[in-house]
Amino acid sequence: MGHDKIKEFKNLDNPNDSLQNVLIGNGFSMRISANYGYKTILNECGDILLQDRELFNQLQTSNFETCLAMLNNASIVNKLYGIQWDHKESYDRIRNSLIQTIRKIHIQYYELSSSSRDQIKSLFDKATNIFTTNYDLISYWALLDINSSKKSPVYGDIFIADYENTIGKSDLIFSEKKSAHKSSKKLYFLHGGLHIYQENGVVKKLKRSEHGILDQIEKNFENGLAPLFVSEGDWILKMQAIESNPYLRYCYSQFENIKGNLTIYGQSLDSGTDQHIIDAIKRSRITNISYGIYKNDKTIPQIELEKARIKECFDGIAVQFFDSDSLYQYTFDLAFGSL
Repeated sequence: MGHDKIKEFKNLDNPNDSLQNVLIGNGFSMRISANYGYKTILNECGDILLQDRELFNQLQTSNFETCLAMLNNASIVNKLYGIQWDHKESYDRIRNSLIQTIRKIHIQYYELSSSSRDQIKSLFDKATNIFTTNYDLISYWALLDINSSKKSPVYGDIFIADYENTIGKSDLIFSEKKSAHKSSKKLYFLHGGLHIYQENGVVKKLKRSEHGILDQIEKNFENGLAPLFVSEGDWILKMQAIESNPYLRYCYSQFENIKGNLTIYGQSLDSGTDQHIIDAIKRSRITNISYGIYKNDKTIPQIELEKARIKECFDGIAVQFFDSDSLYQYTFDLAFGSL
């Protein structure tokens, strides 16, 4: 098989049904801005040490998850052999730098082109449930804009106003109450996000206000309220972080209980860092997967290896492949207008 065997999204079996559930990863954000690439983030990290950068060099990668996983493995080995250096300082420094740098390089809302907004809206319009492993605000902005253009909210994310416990303002808090489930479509942040944080044991999210969300995130940082992030390198550590937080645990449980069709876009599903995502899909009642391949300058053998790897991940589930660039060609419709 060659490139010509990877279908356009519109030529998949039942393409509209394929958007019943959608899983989006870093490729979704990279399409909007190259700022979200690991290479850009690494270049902008000003508070990591030369020895940290040398680790990236030695591993020949700019992928933070790869480096964090390596440091975690080194700590396990050192502990086993009685070596005192546990690398925790390096691990924490790189992890914290990742979070703060993503905030620093994040594009402003006004920097989103009208065509990008229209394309994102087109995908959200046709999807029913969207699950994202991204930390950035692009999906959240889409939710806010779509809902503000409708008479009643179309998309929900399981946060509601906390009128009972807040005086003078209404914080938005995570809730499993029925009132948080009124929207017909849902957006789940599987690994947390810049706009989600935890205060006094309660998971909250920032809402749109006269002060931009990015400015509110900065203020939270200054007050010691870091965003809720799952940025651990190893998938087992990711699962530990997910299980320790009620919101993340809920999102993950919803993901592993989906059924029918699933489209995967911009998500590489590396077994070392994403096995928990693969396992959730295998435990779900998904019967058909449509997996987007970013062809770019990949050779035919490289594409075939990627297809074989994904098929092996989901043995027993029907998998069809599409050119990831063709997804928006299917969902986009000028009639939707600008966000």
